[in-house]
Amino acid sequence: MAIRGTALWSGAVGSFERGRRMAAVTAPTTGGQGQFVETRSLSFGAMEGAMTTEVAAPVPPALEAVTGRIISACITVHRELGPGLLEVFYQRAVAHELAAADVPHQAELVVPVRYKGTILGHHRLDLVVADSVIVEVKAIDRLAPIHLAQVISYLRLTRLRVALLINFNVPVLKEGVKRVVL
Repeated sequence: MAIRGTALWSGAVGSFERGRRMAAVTAPTTGGQGQFVETRSLSFGAMEGAMTTEVAAPVPPALEAVTGRIISACITVHRELGPGLLEVFYQRAVAHELAAADVPHQAELVVPVRYKGTILGHHRLDLVVADSVIVEVKAIDRLAPIHLAQVISYLRLTRLRVALLINFNVPVLKEGVKRVVL
C-alpha cells in the first residue's frame, strides 16, 4: 500500500498504477533513517499522464537482504564482463554467482499467462531468487517505460512483490539497477 507524502529520493524511472495497485520504482539506497522511494503513478483513464508523488510502504528486511545479495552478484558480473554483451551471458553469469554464493534461484522459470481463467500460454522469467524476487536482465542503451511495465506484469503474474530490473549496458552498474515494489 502506498502512503501519500513527500518523496525523499528522486531519479526513479517511474511507476504505473492500474486500478488500486501501485508499483514503486527506485534505485537501491543505503544509509539514512529508512528506505524511501519516489513513486509516480500514471493513470490509464481520463486523466492519462497525471503524475503524483507518493512514498511506498517499506520492503521487509528479509527481502532487502535478498535484493542486496542479488545486486552484489550483479556488480561482480558487471566488473568482470563489463557492458556490451548479450543479455543471455549476463543472465547466466548472475545465475553462476548466485549459485556460488548458495543463494537459491531458478533461471528461466516458466510461468503461465492467464486471462479470465484460461491459460493463454507461458512466459519465461530471467531469474527468480529465493522464491521472492524477480530479476529481469537487460543489455540495452537505456531503460524505457515499457521495460517497467513488463516487470510489473511479471510481478502480477507471479503474485510476487519485488523485482529488480538490471541493465548491464551501462558504465557503472549502479546506474542500471531499478527496483520495483508492488
